[in-house]
Amino acid sequence: MLVIVALSITVVAGLIAALVFVRNGPKAFAARAERDFAELKKWIGACLEQDLRLLDARLPAPGAEAGYGPPGAETAREYRRLAESHALRAWAADGTTYWREVSACTEALAKAGRELARGGGTNPPCLFDPAHGPSSTTVEWRPGEHGRPRQVPACAVDAAAVAAGQAPAYRYVTSDGGEVRYFDAYGLYASWLLGYFSGFDTDLTARLLAGTPLGAHLPDLIRGTS
Repeated sequence: MLVIVALSITVVAGLIAALVFVRNGPKAFAARAERDFAELKKWIGACLEQDLRLLDARLPAPGAEAGYGPPGAETAREYRRLAESHALRAWAADGTTYWREVSACTEALAKAGRELARGGGTNPPCLFDPAHGPSSTTVEWRPGEHGRPRQVPACAVDAAAVAAGQAPAYRYVTSDGGEVRYFDAYGLYASWLLGYFSGFDTDLTARLLAGTPLGAHLPDLIRGTS
């Protein structure tokens, strides 16, 4: 009798647990997804803030462009303000507009960088860190020990490092795996990257990053946004 009662209690407890899961499971899943999205926004928001600081370091002081800075300095400042406004909108955006705001932010940053570039305004960004600005040359690079060598756009500083047999100044970002190179964070920073390369061949980034975790995601993402 005690065994039957115990089994009955176990069955009832199991049914109650299942009912609670069915009732609260979707809510728990939604809460977890919301927490994950908030964490992701924190990571990418910090990345965009760093981009803005890097651009600020390259901008001449207001008024200095008259005979001293590049002719496009004032236009670059306008793009910088636009980039900041998109970054702020991204902080407040939900999942339906967030990635669009991130891409618009880095697209404006890329335009600012091209305005500041001397002779490199039509070149694609430096692949190792697009925030370095337009590339000045191409270098041979492979993403890993067994990766296929390819020519990639690089800024002058990174090109010199590669020529000297040193590692370029890769952009490191935050991911669930810790601090990694942006192309090792799978698809998390895809919109960030594609904004920088906006206006160039849509398949360029996929070719340049073939064989990397991000490169594996890019073809589908590009087809989805083209």
